[in-house]
Amino acid sequence: MLGISSPILLVCLIAALNCASVGYDSSMMSSLNISETFKARFGIDTNTKGLLTAVQNLGAIVGSLFAGSIVDKWGRKGGILTASCIVLIATVLHSTATTQAQFFVARIVVGFAKAIDIASVPTYLVELAPPKRRGFVAGLYWTCWLLGAIISSSVGYGARRADGDWTWRIVCICMAAPALSCIVSLLMVPESPRWLISRGREAEALTVSVGNHYTHYTKGFNVMGVIYYIKAFY
Repeated sequence: MLGISSPILLVCLIAALNCASVGYDSSMMSSLNISETFKARFGIDTNTKGLLTAVQNLGAIVGSLFAGSIVDKWGRKGGILTASCIVLIATVLHSTATTQAQFFVARIVVGFAKAIDIASVPTYLVELAPPKRRGFVAGLYWTCWLLGAIISSSVGYGARRADGDWTWRIVCICMAAPALSCIVSLLMVPESPRWLISRGREAEALTVSVGNHYTHYTKGFNVMGVIYYIKAFY
């Protein structure tokens, strides 16, 4: 399919789930800000609406200071797992919020996770994708941001029929779905061969490179040449 092997299609699914999670988290405030129950619960006015939306970027700024180190130390999959787990923590903070301060903290935590995710997933995709499909696979990441935003809006629309605080808590709880799906999916995909080589695990890197796409992509592809090329830059 599209010249991409089945394992790489699974990797694409990881990208879709991750960016759908980012898109959902980034867009959910649009649904919450029109909820009268939400606004009454936290005393939201025009200024607070803007702050709740913008404060996520504060978390992203802080997260960006650590994202590179996390991805390099724990691996691309480790970075993705870290981001997903932080989203789950943010989900708890959002859905159980009883004060405006707690909700602000939850938004900052989401931003922190977003920074790690953006550092992890595109890197993971381009390091695993076949050369001729690298643009397609990398582009899939941000395309799925829109999918997450659509899902967020759909959940918000449906939650209007709920009673009381559930009109906004449901929107917050559903944040966990893409993150949980991503954590489960990580069990079925390999680590980036480039990161494995940087850690001296060349045999594993060779297995991943051959098994995932190179022999499927083109016969006679010089996998060892790629391995040595990568080593030259570490």
